Amino acid sequence: MLRRGTTLFAPWNSDAGLIAPTLAESDGFARLAADQQSLTWSLSSPTYSKSLTIASVYQTALPRDGVGDTHPHVTSSSVIVTGDEAGDGKGLAPGNPVLTVDAPAHTIGTINTIGDQDFYSVDLVAGQTYQIGMYGYAGGPNAVANPDSYVEIYAADGTTLLGSGDGGANTPANNVNSGFDVLMTFVAPTTGTYYINARAFDQDPTNGTKGDTVGDYELFVHNATNDPNVYHPYYTDDSPLYAIDWGTRVNKVNQTAANPDGNEGPRPTGNAQGTPTYGSALDMNAILAANGKTAADIVGKNVITIYFAHAGEVITSVENPTSPGLPPVAVETSDVSQFEHDAVMTALHQFEKVADVIYLEVQDKSQADFEYASYKGTPGPGISLLGSMEPPDEPNEGLALFNSGDYRWNATDLQQGGFSFVTLIHEIGHGHGLAHPHDNGGHSGIMHGVQPEGAGVADYTTGDYHLNQSVFTMMSYEDGWQDSPYGNAPTSGGYGYLGGLMAFDIAAIQDKYGVNEDTATGNDVYIIKDVNAPGTYYTSIWDAGGTDEIKYVGARDTTIDLRPATLKYEWGGGGWVSFAYGIYGGYTIANGVTIENATSDAGNDTLTGNDVANHLSAGAGTDTLYGNGGDDILDGGTGADHMEGGTGNDVYLVDDAGDVIVENAGEGTDTIQTALASYTLPENVETLVYTGTGNFTGNGNAGNDLVTSAGGNDYLDLSQGGADVAHAGAGNDAVYFGATFGAGDVADGGDGNDTVGIRGDYTGAGKLTIAAGQLVSVETLSIMTSTGAPVGYDISWSDGNLAAGQKMTIYAGNLAAGENLSFDGSAEAHGYFVIYGGLGNDSLKGGSGSDGFYFGPGKFDHNDHIDGGGGSQNQLGLDGSYDFEAGSALGTFGGNFTNIQTIVLYAGRAGDPNAPYPNVYHIVTNEAAVDAGKTLTIYGTPVASDLVFDGSAEHDGAFRILSGTGNDTLTGGAGNDTLYGNLGADTLTGGGGNDTFLYTAVAQSAGSSVDHILDFAAGDLIDLSQIDADTTQAGDQGFSFIGANAFGHHAGELRATFDQQGNVWTIQGDVDGDGNADFTLLVTTQNNHAIVGGDFLA
Repeated sequence: MLRRGTTLFAPWNSDAGLIAPTLAESDGFARLAADQQSLTWSLSSPTYSKSLTIASVYQTALPRDGVGDTHPHVTSSSVIVTGDEAGDGKGLAPGNPVLTVDAPAHTIGTINTIGDQDFYSVDLVAGQTYQIGMYGYAGGPNAVANPDSYVEIYAADGTTLLGSGDGGANTPANNVNSGFDVLMTFVAPTTGTYYINARAFDQDPTNGTKGDTVGDYELFVHNATNDPNVYHPYYTDDSPLYAIDWGTRVNKVNQTAANPDGNEGPRPTGNAQGTPTYGSALDMNAILAANGKTAADIVGKNVITIYFAHAGEVITSVENPTSPGLPPVAVETSDVSQFEHDAVMTALHQFEKVADVIYLEVQDKSQADFEYASYKGTPGPGISLLGSMEPPDEPNEGLALFNSGDYRWNATDLQQGGFSFVTLIHEIGHGHGLAHPHDNGGHSGIMHGVQPEGAGVADYTTGDYHLNQSVFTMMSYEDGWQDSPYGNAPTSGGYGYLGGLMAFDIAAIQDKYGVNEDTATGNDVYIIKDVNAPGTYYTSIWDAGGTDEIKYVGARDTTIDLRPATLKYEWGGGGWVSFAYGIYGGYTIANGVTIENATSDAGNDTLTGNDVANHLSAGAGTDTLYGNGGDDILDGGTGADHMEGGTGNDVYLVDDAGDVIVENAGEGTDTIQTALASYTLPENVETLVYTGTGNFTGNGNAGNDLVTSAGGNDYLDLSQGGADVAHAGAGNDAVYFGATFGAGDVADGGDGNDTVGIRGDYTGAGKLTIAAGQLVSVETLSIMTSTGAPVGYDISWSDGNLAAGQKMTIYAGNLAAGENLSFDGSAEAHGYFVIYGGLGNDSLKGGSGSDGFYFGPGKFDHNDHIDGGGGSQNQLGLDGSYDFEAGSALGTFGGNFTNIQTIVLYAGRAGDPNAPYPNVYHIVTNEAAVDAGKTLTIYGTPVASDLVFDGSAEHDGAFRILSGTGNDTLTGGAGNDTLYGNLGADTLTGGGGNDTFLYTAVAQSAGSSVDHILDFAAGDLIDLSQIDADTTQAGDQGFSFIGANAFGHHAGELRATFDQQGNVWTIQGDVDGDGNADFTLLVTTQNNHAIVGGDFLA
C-alpha cells in the first residue's frame, strides 16, 4: 500500500541513480518508469494526479490501447477526429461532433495543447443508465496517449451535471479502468441533447488552464440500463460510497452473495436473498473441522477461504490495478510469523463483525479466495512498499503481498491501532472490492472535492465535508483523524490509528456481503480510552441491538457523539468522532446503529445525542449536551452546563444555577428536574419538577407549564401565561398566577395549607370562571390588590373543586378602594367558603354550604352585597369600629345582605395601627336586616367595648343578640328575640314579641355590673337554666322561686322584690346557700306585670 510520505520513499542521487525496487507494488496509482538517464514518478488518479519530476523525459508505461486492462482495443474502422473538435464548447455554437450511443466503433480524439477542451453532443433518454468512457489511446493521430482523462457532462443550457471525479452509481463488473482513465455512469434526468467535455485532468488549478496533459484518447457512450454486467449497488449516484466501491465482490473460488441470510439490514438495499456457492473441489466439512467450525457456522454466511504462503514459494505479481504502471515482479516468500497471522485474522474478524462473512483457513492454495504472502523486502522506508492486495475480478485477485522486512511490520505496529495495521486492513479492503476515495479505481468515482495537495506523495485534500479521512473510511490515504484538534499519533508505538472498518467501509461491505445482525446484541458499553498506548485506536461501532452506551472515565475534556453516519455528502456523512482530548483513538457510529447513552466524567465535555431516546450524563466541569431527536435525559452534572434537548420530550437534570437550557418552540414537551432552591423554567420548556426536600421557589414561563414541587413550603410563580398546572406536594405552598389564571390552569396543592394567588383585571372579557378541577386540595384563593392602577375581579365558581365539608378561603381583604370583587359561589354543592371582602364594592355569594363572609376595618358598607346562598349557618363577620345609624355615613344596618344567619362582631386586634383597639360598634338595623320569619344572630361576645345594638325597626323577623364584656345596650324588635348581655352592666330591651333574656353565669349580672331589663312583659322569659343553682352539690340543679321572701340559707333560692318608688324589680339568686345574693338583675316590667316564678326558666 502506498502510504503518504512513509511507505514509499524514492531517494535520488545524481551519482548513485535510482535504487532498484525489490517489489514495485502499490495501491496508490503510482506509475514508475526509468531509464539510465531520467525518471518521472507520477502518483495520480483518473481525475487527479500529482507528479514528482526527477528528470525531464516522460516515458509512458501504459499498454497500447491506453486502458491498462482487458478493455477491448478499438477497431481500425473507428472514427478518427482530429483538431479542435468542439468549437466554442457546451453546445452553445453549432458544429459539435455527435456521439452515438453504443456506436460500433469508438471515437478517437486529441488533446492538442495544454488546456484544450473537446466538446461533443449526444442524445439521451430520460431514466436510462449510460456509461461514458474516456481512455488514453496510444494508437491515435499523435501516437501519444493522453495520460490523465477527465469528462464533464452538461445539460443543453450549459449547466454542469456531473464530472468524472463524481462518478455514478452503476459501472460494469469487469476489468475496464486503469485508474487514469474515466468510466463514469450517468442517469439522464430528461430526454434530450447533452454535451460532453473530454479533456485532461487539471493537475494545477492555479495555472489558468483546463487540463495539464496532451495526447490522444478514445471516447464512447454505452446504454447500460439492461446490461447484466453492470454493477447495481443500492446507493444513488450522489453517495460517498461510490467513491470507495471498486464494483466487484469476491468470487474466485467461492461465489459470494449480497444477502446470504435474507435479512436486508438497516438500509433499504433492495438486495434479495442470495445463495453463496462453494468451490466444487472443496471438501467443506474437512475445512470446517480444521477451523474448529461446523456446518451451522456457515448458514446464511459467505465463505471466504484464505491461504498463508510458506517460505520459499515464488509469486510473480502482475500489474496491480491499484498501482497501475508498475511492472510485474517475482518474489520469494518467507514464513508468515505468528504475529502476522494473528494480525491478518484480527483484521478479517473486523469484517466478520459487520458482514455475513466467515473466513476459513486452507492449506491448499487452489482452494483459497485470498492468499497472504510475506516476503523480506527493503527493511525500512524505501522503494519497497509495505503491502498490496488485488481486488476481485483483477489479475491475481485476492493476492496479498506484504513486506515483512520493513521494520514497521512488527508485532507492536500490527496491533489494532498500529500504523501497519492500517495498511493491512486497507489492503484487505481492496481484496473485498473497495477502492480509494481519491481516485476512480475499478468502477469507483472520486469523492467530492478531493484533490491532490502539497509536495508529498499520495497527499490529497479531505474533500467536501472533510469525508476523505481514515476515520471515516480505511480506504483513505489521509491517515487517522485529519481534523483532530491535536493532530495524529506517531507512526510507531502500536496505537492511534484504525482498529477496524469505518462507517463508509461498513456500509459498502454490507452491501456486497450482507449484514451481520448478530454482533453486539446485548447492552454494551464502549469505553473511550484515557491513555495513548497499544489498544487505543479509532473504530466505527457496529452494534446490532440492546441498550448501549459510550462512556469515558477520566479528567480529560471529552466529546461523545451518538449520531450515526448518514452516508451522505454532508457533515456527519462518515460519522462523528467520540474522543477524549489528547487521546489518539475513539469511535464513530456506523449507519443503521443506535447507541442510546453517553456518559463522561470530570472534563469540560460535549455530549451529542441522536434521534432516539438518549441518556446523556456528564460529570464535573462545564459541559455541553445536545439531545437532538428522541425523548432524551440530559444531565450536565456539577458545573455550569449548556444543554439543548432538541426535538422530543426531553428531561434535564439541573444541579447548578449556571446551567443553561435551550429549547426551541415545537420541539416537544420538556422537563427540568432540579434540587436547587430556586429555578425559573427556560423558554419553551414545559415542565419543572423539584426533586429536593426543602422549600422551593419555582417560576414558569409563557408556555403551558407543569410545575411539581415536593415536601417544603414552596412558592410557584406561573404568572407568565399559558395553560399551567401546578402540583405543590406536601407543605404550606403558594401558587401565583397573577393576571393569567384562566381555562386550562390547574393548581393541586397537595397536603398542607395551600394558597393560589391572582392579581390583575378579571372583569369584562377577562371575567374568570373557575371550572371544576382547577383548584384541587387548595385551601385559599388569594385575590390580590394591584401594584398599579386599581383592578377588578368578576369570578364565578364551579362545583367540583371541593370535597364534602372542605373549606375554601376566598381572600380579597387587601383589595384597595376602587377594586371591586364580584364572587359567585352559588354552584358549590360540597364544600363551603370563607370570603374576605376588601375596600371596594363587593358582591359576594356563597354556595350550598354554610359560608362565612368577613370584612375588616372600614371595608363593609351599603355598597357591599352579601348573599349567603343555600347554607343554614351563613355568617357575616365585621371587624373594626362601625357606626350604623340614621345620619351616619354608613346609615342603618341591613338591606345589603341576605341568607345570613349570623352577624359576627370581632373585638379587633391589639396593636393594629390601622384599627384602634377595641372595636366599637353602634348598630341600628332597618327592617330589611332580617328576612321575614327568620332569626338573625348578632354574635358580639368577642366585643370588649360597649356594644350598642338596636333592632327595634325589625317587624317580621327576630334577633338573637349575644354581646361581649362591655356595658352593652341591646334592643330587640317586634319578634321573639333572645338577648344575652354577657359580662358588663348591660341594658336590655326586648321590644315586642315574647323575648328571652339569657344568662349562663352568675358573673354576668353581679356586683357593680348589674344588668337592667327595661321592658319585661307577660310572655317574656328570663332563662337561668344554664346556671348551676346549687354549687354545693354535684351536678346541675335548678333554682327555686321564693317570691319576696328572704334567703333561708338554702342554695338555689331565687327571690324577686319590687321597688314601687323606682318601679323596678330586683331579682336575686343564692347559689352557695350563704344567704347572700350571688347575682342580681334589675327588671322594669310592662303593664304593671308582677314577677312570678313562671317568668323564669330556672
